[in-house]
Amino acid sequence: MPCFKQRLRAWALVALPVAVCAPSACSGQTTGGTAANEGGHTSSVGGSGSHGGAGGVPQSGWPDGGPGGAAGSGASGGSGGAPLGGTGGVAGQAAGGSGGSGGTGQSWMLYRYDLGAGSWSKIALSKVWTGANAPPPYGVVAATQLEHYDRLLVFSSSGRFYLRSNGTWQPPVKTTQAFPALANLSVTGVDQLPSAPGATPDEEITFVANPTAVLYAYHSNDAIVYEKTVTMTDDPAPAAPQGSGHALYFFERRDANQYGTAGYYYLYSGYDDGNLYRFDASFTWKSWPAKQSPMWSGKVGAPDPSTLTAAWTEAGLGIVDFVGP
Repeated sequence: MPCFKQRLRAWALVALPVAVCAPSACSGQTTGGTAANEGGHTSSVGGSGSHGGAGGVPQSGWPDGGPGGAAGSGASGGSGGAPLGGTGGVAGQAAGGSGGSGGTGQSWMLYRYDLGAGSWSKIALSKVWTGANAPPPYGVVAATQLEHYDRLLVFSSSGRFYLRSNGTWQPPVKTTQAFPALANLSVTGVDQLPSAPGATPDEEITFVANPTAVLYAYHSNDAIVYEKTVTMTDDPAPAAPQGSGHALYFFERRDANQYGTAGYYYLYSGYDDGNLYRFDASFTWKSWPAKQSPMWSGKVGAPDPSTLTAAWTEAGLGIVDFVGP
């Protein structure tokens, strides 16, 4: 019988989401406007002798407005794109006039569920992610916290990977620099699978961009090793629609004392169909309408699960963290 980690890998090719690639740029226009399909990540070019075009207006899913338009000859630059809970675009620079203004961002919230108390609390993400190299408190598309070693991995809609190692944020890098196999994928979630009790401490992380799952090994020295890419398919209900659906977030619960039983490992996934799905170590699915699940039903201060974009578990504290606007 293969070890549980190997067995779960075989399953994982049925389960997880994470990818964070920056959207590609669209060509500019001669006037301000919305950038089609790319959340406004383009510049609009100002007409000669006029104002620069405004940055594109972002669409749902991409929090940053586009950059300000190029300067109109002899006039003012365009204004930055309006934010969707993120930063506005950079102001356009004027040729012989004043530059336009950039938009301002608004912090998302960190929602914390205490597994022991069964209660919710919340705090502005900007009050938690602080200091040099901390990620912006918005635009989070995926995150996971490793269990065997102190690492929090955060992926942003700007295509950046942020790592908090032993409590200190490291300089961010492009997501595709650290995880090249995520190129051209729109990751919506990521989760982690620790090595089994008695084995050398190690971690496997899975990025999900339905129907694609990309697996990497993440070692204690921060070496990241690509393992495989798989295409997931739908299993019968109550399984999550991994092949045809769209995942919003993932989180895990592991009890080493239950190794060898169904309760050893639970993987939870929230989907945009309004359901919360759970997959256990015996390869059994269970699902609820998210608002009727044990974590939400009747709980004061519970967030709207449809607005959440990432989640991770602080195993040592018995806390599940969620982020969203």
